[in-house]
Amino acid sequence: MLEKLVSSSALALLSSSITSAVLLSSTFMLFAAYMLRNQRPTVKESEGKSAGDIGKWSLLTRGLARWRERLPPGPQAWPLLGDLPTLVKMGKEHGAGALTELARTYGGIYMIRLGWPGPRMIVISDGDLLREALIKQANIFSDRKVNGLISVSFPVEGSIAWQNGDPWKEHRRFMNRTLRTLGMGRSLMGKRINDECLNMCDYVDKLEGNPINPDQMMTTMTCNIMNAVALGKRYDFNDPRFVKLRRDCKEILDNLSNTSIYNMLPFLYHTRLCKRYREAVENVTIYVKNEVIEHDKSFNNNSLRDVIDYYLREVKRGSRVNDEEDDDDEKDQDHTCSFINDQFCWRGVLDLLIAGVDTTSNHTMWTMLHMAYYPEIQEKAQAQIDQVVGRDRLPTLDDQPRLPLVTAIAREVLRTSIGTTTVPHHTTQDTYLKEFFIPKGTQVLGNLWSLNHDPEVFEDPYVFRPSRFLAEDGSLQGLSDVKSFGIGPRKCPGEPMAQQECFLIMAILLHRYNLVFPEGDPIPDIRGRVKGMMLLPDKYRLRFIRR
Repeated sequence: MLEKLVSSSALALLSSSITSAVLLSSTFMLFAAYMLRNQRPTVKESEGKSAGDIGKWSLLTRGLARWRERLPPGPQAWPLLGDLPTLVKMGKEHGAGALTELARTYGGIYMIRLGWPGPRMIVISDGDLLREALIKQANIFSDRKVNGLISVSFPVEGSIAWQNGDPWKEHRRFMNRTLRTLGMGRSLMGKRINDECLNMCDYVDKLEGNPINPDQMMTTMTCNIMNAVALGKRYDFNDPRFVKLRRDCKEILDNLSNTSIYNMLPFLYHTRLCKRYREAVENVTIYVKNEVIEHDKSFNNNSLRDVIDYYLREVKRGSRVNDEEDDDDEKDQDHTCSFINDQFCWRGVLDLLIAGVDTTSNHTMWTMLHMAYYPEIQEKAQAQIDQVVGRDRLPTLDDQPRLPLVTAIAREVLRTSIGTTTVPHHTTQDTYLKEFFIPKGTQVLGNLWSLNHDPEVFEDPYVFRPSRFLAEDGSLQGLSDVKSFGIGPRKCPGEPMAQQECFLIMAILLHRYNLVFPEGDPIPDIRGRVKGMMLLPDKYRLRFIRR
């Protein structure tokens, strides 16, 4: 696995890094042993020490005392490599369920190290403990530590995903409010999705039933929907500017994956090995910044078009408030985002473009794969759509309450095939979970795969069964039990929009086409492959046969 990720040049650099780490670690341990042997004070020696010396010794003893606290259990770490060999072995054997298998041995909370000596990471696979951490103790567990390629690629300020503290909380409230205003959960969003689906259908009809890998088509469509929301524009499927944008966004996502060698060794960012990635970062950044400039030229406070316009309104409100010299009660009372500045305009939109497109496209790709894999479920969904919608028009979001099976299918795909873990969180102070001590600065990973496959919540959790979300009367039940978009304040703010997109795209596709594997093509492995925090389907082709 590692051989596939690492080029020969990267291996040479990795070898050099390991050698340096050995020397540094050995030197540090010898120095620490010398200091402890020669400088541990007795009572008599301490009498003459200055307050500063005693304070330093106090810090050291407190640190040693913390080592004796009961940390969560975990596998025995290898020198230098930590638990990476164990994780690679478990990943080969169990795929997305690797962390869940470790939980069978070490319990619902355990500790791993991605290198030793190195930072510890706590993995939480127990639902109650994860809610305790990310909801009840959210003030301690909601920060994120910026490392890997992110730390050298983009600024943290203005990022909805990586910034911490009050600026992030205010930014999140702003983003949730803006997305709701722009139609997330309303008919306006449905119209945007419908328009893109019609363009997709025109494209598919021209194929005349010939097989196609639908990945590029789905990425194009979901990217256009996000472009409409964030930038107020769309592109034709084959527009070279759009093709370039999609390619650059994919390059960034692939390299920001937890399993990317460049993410593990971010210093490679400045080498020739990372040239293509650096170009992608620069291209997408320039693209979004130019869009902000163009929006500013045509900005009209009485006609806000998209997310960028709402950012610009907050920036202009902030400037106006800061320039006023009147009493506080005469200032712009509507301005509530005091942290938002020019950088937020492009940095926040960048997060939307990069993260939002990938999740929705992946969800739709998995759903189409399951429909072709389980034709009997596809037929039942089509029968319900025909009964509710008829054959004279396409489904809309207004039809969703009367199409519970389509919603149940989309949610079952989310449960079985999408998220594997949360983005790592970072503790801001010492705390406890259960009887275990969690030190300040610990990375915490939520095992969403375990929650979504908990046999106490989902009967036969490894069976694809959309009917589990349908009550006896056919109404929906248990949808909130699926946690693929995270838990707590860091939960993905775009979840409602992603759910709407997948429902409406699939309803329209199933209304118009039969989805079948081409004769002679190998049937793809329904288990998929893990990439970072996502589970991706193997490449496959489909025939879209007009009904």
